[in-house]
Amino acid sequence: TVSGSLCIESIRRQILPEQERRLLALVRSANDSAQDVALYNSRAHGFLPKAPLRKENIIETLAMLWEKRHMFTQPMPPEDPSVSTSSTYDENDKSKEIQEIMQLVTSIDEICTKDEAYLDEQWPLLWQQLHVLKGNIQVIFTAHYQVSLALDSINSFHGQTLPLCFKGRWSNLRSIIISMCCKLKTVPSVTAFGDE
Repeated sequence: TVSGSLCIESIRRQILPEQERRLLALVRSANDSAQDVALYNSRAHGFLPKAPLRKENIIETLAMLWEKRHMFTQPMPPEDPSVSTSSTYDENDKSKEIQEIMQLVTSIDEICTKDEAYLDEQWPLLWQQLHVLKGNIQVIFTAHYQVSLALDSINSFHGQTLPLCFKGRWSNLRSIIISMCCKLKTVPSVTAFGDE
């Protein structure tokens, strides 16, 4: 097999510097451990998870990655206070994405208020929602300890059946996610779910 990330690295080395500056080369892979993502980021400009991405968010996701790539490589012109500018995607205002994450959290919370038999029956839906949540986290947040912890926690749920102690483990993961979102921007209030 051929490694896509190695191909990207090779192409980046072979093209002219001015061509490389206009390029945004991303790796999209299902291999999304912290080590894999670090390797991909060393060979390409970024990483997209193979988790389902919402169609309406693709442009915003790519815009964010493009801005992230170019905010360090191209100096910004000095700001003229007399000129009003508006960005199509403001790195500091991720409220739409955070709102989607919180909707997923709320949806999972609602399922978690039911009994174990219902949870077991709904596990395929829960896993799908967790997988989408994982993809959103990977796209929105830059790598740090809490992000790695959240992704590892979601990965630990992978399987055909409901994991043991799911409600308690979800509660811990939920706290991490809410903390991450709060650090970016104030999030809508979310009520905690309780074990029955």
